[in-house]
Amino acid sequence: MKKILSLLLIFTLVFALYGVASQKANAEATEDVMIYLHINQNDGDYTNSGVGIWDGVNWNNWADVVTSTDDFGGVVVKTYTAAEINAVTDLVEFKPTKDVTVDDAANYLAPASAEGKVFADVTSLKDGSATELHLYYVEGALDFYVPTEGMGLIFAVYVDPKIAADETAYDLWNVWTWGNGTGGSVDGVDFAVDMEVVAGDYVVPAKLVVLEVAGDADVDTGFIVRTEDWAKQCGSDIFIDNTTVRGSGALVYYYQAGSCELETDYELYNEDITEKYEMNAGNRFLEGTVIKTPTMMDVQLLMPKNPAAYEVGRFMVEDQDGNLVPILTADVATVSNLGSFTSDVTCAPEEYKFVLYVETTLDHSKLGIVGSLQGWNIDALVMSTKDDVNGLAVFEICSASATGEFKVKYDPDGDGFTWDGEVDPEITPANQAFDLSDGMMGIYYVYVSDIQVGGFTSALVLEETEKLVKVYVDTAVPMAQLGLVGDLQGWDPGTAILPSGIDVMTGFVIFEFKTATPTAQFVILNDADANGWTWDDAKLNIAGDYTVDLGADLVQTVEIDVALDTVTVVTEADALINYSPFTSALTIETATFNHFMIYVLTDVPVAQLAIAGDFQGWAPENAVAAFGTDSYGHVIFEFRSTSSTADFVILNDADANGWTWDDAKLNVDANYPMDLGEDAAQMLYVDVVADTTEVVTIGSETANLDTTMVTLTFAADSLMFGNEYMVKYVDSDELTIMTDEAVPFMTSNEFVMPNVFDGMGTYAISPTEIKVVLMNASMLLGSLELVEGTNIVPLDSYMYASGGAGTYTPTVTCEVGFDKLMVHLNVEMELITMNEIGLVGSVQGWSPDTAVVPTGMDDNGNYVFEVCVATTTEEQAFKVLHEGDAGSGFAWGDPELTPGDVKFTFDGDVYSGIDSFTLSETKIKKAQASLRILSGLYGLLKPLDLMQAYRLEMGTKLVVGSSKNLYEFWNNKITNSLNRELDINELLINLASNEYSAVINKDLLKVDMISPVFKDFKNGKFKIISFYAKKARGMMTRFLLDNDIESADDLKQFDYGGYSFSSEQSEISQELVFTRWFSSDWIYKFSNIIFIVVF
Repeated sequence: MKKILSLLLIFTLVFALYGVASQKANAEATEDVMIYLHINQNDGDYTNSGVGIWDGVNWNNWADVVTSTDDFGGVVVKTYTAAEINAVTDLVEFKPTKDVTVDDAANYLAPASAEGKVFADVTSLKDGSATELHLYYVEGALDFYVPTEGMGLIFAVYVDPKIAADETAYDLWNVWTWGNGTGGSVDGVDFAVDMEVVAGDYVVPAKLVVLEVAGDADVDTGFIVRTEDWAKQCGSDIFIDNTTVRGSGALVYYYQAGSCELETDYELYNEDITEKYEMNAGNRFLEGTVIKTPTMMDVQLLMPKNPAAYEVGRFMVEDQDGNLVPILTADVATVSNLGSFTSDVTCAPEEYKFVLYVETTLDHSKLGIVGSLQGWNIDALVMSTKDDVNGLAVFEICSASATGEFKVKYDPDGDGFTWDGEVDPEITPANQAFDLSDGMMGIYYVYVSDIQVGGFTSALVLEETEKLVKVYVDTAVPMAQLGLVGDLQGWDPGTAILPSGIDVMTGFVIFEFKTATPTAQFVILNDADANGWTWDDAKLNIAGDYTVDLGADLVQTVEIDVALDTVTVVTEADALINYSPFTSALTIETATFNHFMIYVLTDVPVAQLAIAGDFQGWAPENAVAAFGTDSYGHVIFEFRSTSSTADFVILNDADANGWTWDDAKLNVDANYPMDLGEDAAQMLYVDVVADTTEVVTIGSETANLDTTMVTLTFAADSLMFGNEYMVKYVDSDELTIMTDEAVPFMTSNEFVMPNVFDGMGTYAISPTEIKVVLMNASMLLGSLELVEGTNIVPLDSYMYASGGAGTYTPTVTCEVGFDKLMVHLNVEMELITMNEIGLVGSVQGWSPDTAVVPTGMDDNGNYVFEVCVATTTEEQAFKVLHEGDAGSGFAWGDPELTPGDVKFTFDGDVYSGIDSFTLSETKIKKAQASLRILSGLYGLLKPLDLMQAYRLEMGTKLVVGSSKNLYEFWNNKITNSLNRELDINELLINLASNEYSAVINKDLLKVDMISPVFKDFKNGKFKIISFYAKKARGMMTRFLLDNDIESADDLKQFDYGGYSFSSEQSEISQELVFTRWFSSDWIYKFSNIIFIVVF
């Protein structure tokens, strides 16, 4: 159950509607049906407009085009026969496009986030309840609008540019309308469809308003964008002339938040929202902007920027009197191993500087950059002239353009670069983009695997489709005596192919068989003695074997005249005339092979090597010889198999007499294994000397250094608590962005006000004891004084109240490949300084000399350690030492504050909420049946599925085959897998982080997906706090396993961890929202945070 994942899905079965669904499934269309696709595109040019359609049976290859236009736009008409519509899927995929003559994503009208696809439900056509379906589509929409019959339509594209800075900009708003006739839209109308509007370089979230107008409407349509408490976007009412759409037709308008008019000129509208969206997007500061210490401020911006855009000169910090606070540095948390270097390139003032770090063990002098930076000139690659202090190759290039693409190539033999990838490999297989528009410089980073192999052109065919042969035999021999034997079945008379029947029209005997090759040879045996077919039986063919050659055809019909001993190919048209109808009992199947590639590092001559394994029956005489060598000198093998796994050995035919089991094996101990999992191809690197294997990927990993966080540092005591500070940032367009209010202090030492009734805050708990609670404590409590008037009351003693692990704002950020261990230590002893205690363990090499000291205290008075630990699933351990002699440093022999070693492993917050170790066997079985876990590596898992330890988040930027990221790779696979398990009336509950649940295509799911939201009360309002929300998702998973949940109402009973259903919050966000007032008292041990009490 311990898995490094953070996505959970729960299935709960509901069977009540099964009978209704079964009855509906029996209905079908009995006549032709028509789909009318009404398209509105922004440029209004429908010359080549049309749509690609995939209906689950056929792809139309962009054949359906706009045939007419109206006031709304272009109209495409698609006709299906009854048989055709009954065969298609319930959801049909459409790709509206500006130009059907060129399949280019740039022409798609639907958003890129939806891959240009829009889906329509055609079940009303399939079940016979309708013969026409009208679909209205406005460019940028994520869905169609299907109108009510007999209604005209008014569409309004609605954009609020403030969405760039406020993700809730559309929340709470809807449209109030009137004057639309009987049955038309009236009163509050919610936004019908989500949209994405391309505005300059931005993709702007938008909404599509749709109003329906009845035929008896006799006044103009009223239009107000407002909230339920009647806040308005415009102070006056807006009216729309609906004369042309009363009862039919459609119009499109454009509306911008705050405006008092609807626009019809899209170009002007788009220019305006682009400018305003850019202003709102800018560099808005987020809540992460905080003063951490008197010398440090974290600044977090909305829009990620290249590290070069955070130069210190762009920031200004002012106090409440307008005085500038000098900034020493602006540090960006990025790839930690990027070091300093001495620049030797100076660019002209109008040029941009491109800086690339390349981390590789390859010879830096043989690396070069080719790209738009230097005109894609293979004869003039830019070479690295220096390394940084950490040994990374550094390239500096001046560019006249702010944007472009590049590749890194490697010249193994040092004789100059060529485009031939097999001679001079491309370290970055795909073109890498750069964008320096944030400033006049940009920094990029490429990591190159230690193992590099060259490319080669494969000789294997990885997909084969079977071919079908129909044989009509003109013979007087009784059908029961005939059998067909040939190479297609191994020339085995004992398994002769029997006739499929007799043609009614001609009386010919019919055989049919499948073959994997274009040609086939066979004979027809006559079992006259009825004792089974043997080679003693007579053959009908006289001169030799019958031969067929299908060439590129998948199906061929031949006629054999036994008397003339001839074989004649019969065309499909002639077969329809000459023979009676015949339905084949065979189906043509396509075999897809997995591709296994092996690169071997060895000194053995390539001609002596071959591989034998389970994929070829462990037959050394048929061993697969080497393909050749790559540009690095590795010996290359390749083979194909329908299996995803393979075992093999490498044989050395040193005596050149052919491969046998007497030949030496290159592998020392055991067979070499390969396991492709769900991949279609894999490359294995074999080091013969070390007798090791490793799965490798050609090329490299390009890290995205763009970040929203920068840390400003100042001189000592520059930022004093009690003062107010504002921060400004100037972007590349000289636009200055400033915080709306003073930057908050992360540590403040403010007292929490008393609440005696609830036992919270600072108050006297007895005549001799005062409970003191500090908010965001930043120091030890030795400086506390109790004052009565002007007199200081002596304190006998103080101790920290153990309230478990309290709230603490982390100060340490771990780099990729490391997890963070947080230890909260409660010590019942007085300390002069936090540095008296130190953590040692496997997390830092068990070295007292480098003991980790606390980084601060939580709000329960516990000392907090933050340690970055290399990602592992192995058990770890630590202990805490107390430095006995102040200032002498830690050493073995110092008092240990922990009773022995504290052992731990890393476990996700979600899984700690499930508390899986207390599940009964019955509940584990229930989880196995109803719980599904999404994984970036494995796709969809059950709780008890066997898996290897790994670290691959779904959001990792990883190109997989032709998929540009994991979302694209897993999208349909995972959605289809869920649909196979789901019944139409099942309840599907998503307890996933957004990073993982985004992989599911909700539009294609059989059922609606419920996504609960968990909010905690903080700073005067309910908000999602990531850590608590993760644990809450785990607790709801446990709640579902503990109870029989059959409906959304049952789900609302969730009360674990102090949460409860909030109807008010749910109504605001249109989601199931669960809230909690307090969030720290129930924490004891969770995730990678350990709480220790020392007595």
